[in-house]
Amino acid sequence: MDMGEQVNVDFESAKNTIADFIYSTKNTMGRVILILAIAGMIIDAWDFSAFSIVTFSYVHTFHPNTFMLGLSVVAVNIGAVFGGVLGGYLTDSLGRKKMFIINMILFVVMAILSALSANMEEFIVFRTVLGFALGADVATGFVYLFEFTERRQRINYSSAWSYIWSIMFLIAILIVFTLISLIGSSINLWRIIMILGGVFAFIILLLRTLVPESALWYAYRGQFKEAKIVIKKAYGADLPSVPDVDISTKKKVRIRDIGRIFTLGYNKYFLHSWSQSVLVGFSFWGFAFYAPLLFTSLHLSSNIHSILLYDTIIWTAALVGAVISPFLIRAIGINNVTTSTSLIMAVLFLLIYFETRKILPLSIVLPSAMLINFFLFLGPMSFFTVVNPGVASKYRGIANGWTYTINKSTAVIAGFFGAAIITAIGLSGNTMFLFLLALVAGVISASVGVNSLKIDPTEVERKLKEKEA
Repeated sequence: MDMGEQVNVDFESAKNTIADFIYSTKNTMGRVILILAIAGMIIDAWDFSAFSIVTFSYVHTFHPNTFMLGLSVVAVNIGAVFGGVLGGYLTDSLGRKKMFIINMILFVVMAILSALSANMEEFIVFRTVLGFALGADVATGFVYLFEFTERRQRINYSSAWSYIWSIMFLIAILIVFTLISLIGSSINLWRIIMILGGVFAFIILLLRTLVPESALWYAYRGQFKEAKIVIKKAYGADLPSVPDVDISTKKKVRIRDIGRIFTLGYNKYFLHSWSQSVLVGFSFWGFAFYAPLLFTSLHLSSNIHSILLYDTIIWTAALVGAVISPFLIRAIGINNVTTSTSLIMAVLFLLIYFETRKILPLSIVLPSAMLINFFLFLGPMSFFTVVNPGVASKYRGIANGWTYTINKSTAVIAGFFGAAIITAIGLSGNTMFLFLLALVAGVISASVGVNSLKIDPTEVERKLKEKEA
């Protein structure tokens, strides 16, 4: 065996030892890491919920036409489409911690510039760049979360994505209601919301300077000395079988790997995850975002206070679904959860279709909308949990980036064309489309869904070498 072969054996052995330890050991820093890892999701949820509530303030400021309003709404998602893929690649290339810092700096600057926008064109440009930071950060956050938690923690913490969205929407409702009570329906209300997002991001930025880099990312680069330092800090453990040296390796991620990842046998996980991701995107931006329009059009609400009340009800249901989700996933498996919840959502969308057609009484529109959000957060919102266990650490950033890009691409379509679709085919036509989409997502999950949480991630790491050959 020559020296090159010996180094290669040492590299694989040390890397796998680190992977074995991390994937099977409970992290005592779990909760702290959770908060800092999902901070980008907190910002994303705040941005979606708060701006959706105060869109009327933005409209009163710039008086946009339908096209410019749609573009203003989805600009952040357009940026996130590119931020997901490129940010995922940069997460694997530059490192998890560097991207955490870069993303938050970019968000702080763009949030402030968005708030100071003098016209819609400036606002759209700044929001697009802000969206890039969000897309990259969510991809980075799920990678980091997965690489610092063992299996049980992973199930609990992965559902935090659902908690965040539901809780932040309720918090946004409370804050907006308080602001309206204090200053009224000011045309500058949307600017205050943007500034608050920047303040939240700045606090997160300061805290993120304290988090360590992922030991698995160091390991794949042959930086075992640094990996052991992280493990010592995060777990209080030493790994004597791993050398205190750095080994030069060519196993670096390249830009071509953004496309090459589809040749590595991960497509079954992608199809399962992305079908749920698309359902989430359309349900959020094609239904939840326009829920106030639904209630108003059906004469179920007539003022901002009743709209806030109905939104509070449906997002409280979402929070309940998020809380139950990890317990149900552990009990019956993630593929069974995504299949059943997608099909139940299909039935609920069909009910709303009949309600908008006045075949069923309008009094059950609100309960139906509430249950849709409940089941959405119970199952489909776990689409990141579906894909992460089956992908090796080297490509996990790219996999998460693609997954979030699919979600945000859907959000662009649903958010931008949602109002036009509702105008063209009516509320009943829109809910019929959502019924068909949920039905297809359920069928895909039933057909190709894999209970990925039963997969041994260490074995996935070991098999990567033969996949790359």
